[in-house]
Parts: sequence; C-alpha cells; structure tokens
Amino acid sequence: MSVLENYLKEEKSKMLELVAWRFARMMRYKDVEDLRNHSVGVITDLNSGDSEVCFQGEEHKRLFGEFRPFHGPKDVEEYFNGKNIILPQFEEGFFRLLDCNWLIQQFKEGQRWLDYDYLAHDKTGRIVWLLLVIELSLDPVSHHIISSLYIGMSDVYHRERDAMLELARKDALTGLFNRHMMNSMVDDYLKDRGSEEACIAIVDANDFKAVNDNYGHQCGDRALIALSEELQKNFYNRAKDIIFRYGGDEFIICLKDTAEKDAKERFAAFSEKPISYDTEDGKKYFTVSLGYAVKKPNDDKGVFELIREADKALYYVKAHREIGYVGYNQIKK
Repeated sequence: MSVLENYLKEEKSKMLELVAWRFARMMRYKDVEDLRNHSVGVITDLNSGDSEVCFQGEEHKRLFGEFRPFHGPKDVEEYFNGKNIILPQFEEGFFRLLDCNWLIQQFKEGQRWLDYDYLAHDKTGRIVWLLLVIELSLDPVSHHIISSLYIGMSDVYHRERDAMLELARKDALTGLFNRHMMNSMVDDYLKDRGSEEACIAIVDANDFKAVNDNYGHQCGDRALIALSEELQKNFYNRAKDIIFRYGGDEFIICLKDTAEKDAKERFAAFSEKPISYDTEDGKKYFTVSLGYAVKKPNDDKGVFELIREADKALYYVKAHREIGYVGYNQIKK
C-alpha cells in the first residue's frame, strides 16, 4: 500500500472535514455540503507527487469539467497548458501552489495554511472568482508531507467584499466618492500629473436649507442627487476629473492637467446653470456657488491647503452672490 493510500485510509475523513469547515466559513457557504457542491478536494503526497481527487461537487463539475488526479508537476502543467482556464495575471500564483517542492519548503518554514484568490474561465466562458486553499500536514508513519487542497467558487464572498468596499468608498446618496476617499486619494492624484496646473473647486447649493424647510428632506435628497448628476455630466467628460461629496450640500471637483483659464470657463458655465429637482408642486430650481484654488506645476501645496483656499473663495462668492464663482488668487489680490 502506498503512502498516499495509507494516509487516506487513516486520516482522510478527519482531515477533510477540518479543512472543509474552515473553508466553508471563509467563503460564506451554508454548510460543508454546500461547499462540496461548489468545490473540488484533492489530497497530494508532496514527496512522491501523487494525488487523488477525494470529491468534486456537481456544480463544480458542471462549470469546470471533471477534475482528475495529478502525478507530479509536469502532469499539472500538461493538464492546464493551452486551456486558458486561469487568467494570465493569476497563473504564476496558482501554479506555485501546485508546486510540490515549493510547498515542501513552505512546510519546513512553518507554514500550515495557504490560500490564493484568482480569476478563471468556466466552461461557459464566464469569468468567476475562485479560492484555492491548502492545508499542509505530516504523515506520522512515512513522514511524507501531505497537501489537502480545496478549490472552491468564491463569487459570493467577493461580491460581499466588493459591496463593503464600495460602501466605504462611496457616498450612499449620490454614488460619488466620499470625504474619506478624498483625503486618501487627492494628494496622490495631484502628484501624478503632467506640467499643467491643477484646480480644486468647492461647489455649494445656494439656499439649500430652504429646500429642506419648504419641501422636506426627501426633496432635499432629490436636489442633491440632481446636483451630483449635473456635476458628473459637466466634469466627468475626462478620465482625469474626479468629484467627491464633501458633506451636506458641498461637493469637491478635482481637475488635473488643466490650465486655470480652461478651468474658469468650465466653472463659469456651470455656476450659471440652474439645477432642477422635483417636488409635489412641480419642478423647482436652485443655483450654486463655486470657489476654487489652483496648484501650480512647481508648488508644494497639499490637498488640505487647496481646500482651505477654495473654501475662502466659496465664502467670498456666498457674500457676493451675483458673481457665481471666483478663484482664491483673485480675492487674495
């Protein structure tokens, strides 16, 4: 009887259940049976390279075809070669976790649990997230190192994770980046620019309190959504423009590689445009005020200094409503 056959006879059930429960919790499966339906389990004797498929769920088989045992690293390469199953940017990490010599070295260095997220094509051509998990253990009789491998579908986990990241990055009402993301993004965004100037503007809805007082907060929300949509129409026409909701009825526009002369034209046109929103009494309109600051190619102003300057310009506009917009350099003079 081979090392692998003996190990499977003695340890297979206990070991697979242990790994399966951990894997099921990680990937949001309901239970181990649900996990098995969407995954494949393989035991490998890393010293000989022999492996055995312990189970393959029907859903996994339907989407990826029947998984077979591998006998050494060359057999693994031959199985996957030319099939274009794994997306190219994930191939190196994936094949490393099927390399017996590399896994043996990991075991000697104290690793017992390894995992790797990757994207692959299923039989329909759809791209799905998968998770490869390996538990490394020592056969007490032969002292061979054993790999217990699971490959499972992890789309649910990734959808949940992506949704949580999206909530952390985006304003729930408007879908724009929020203030937290602005603090972490804008400095790097402004550094990564050419020789042109960059502009940051703060946009504020005029008399917004009256919208809430007269028509209620739901209408106020509709007004903010309308403003965010108009901002996107006017300032998302270049890949280099970014808009954030700063808080309340204030929004921030970042324009890099934009000369002040060009930015002023865009700000002037936007500040003259009334924004419409729906109420029970029909369409109503409001205007905006806009203050902006400029970062010259060679100055070292950070995002907070630029926002402070744009904020001063905005309050100047609020006090002189007829001008609509102004730059900090203009009021400083």
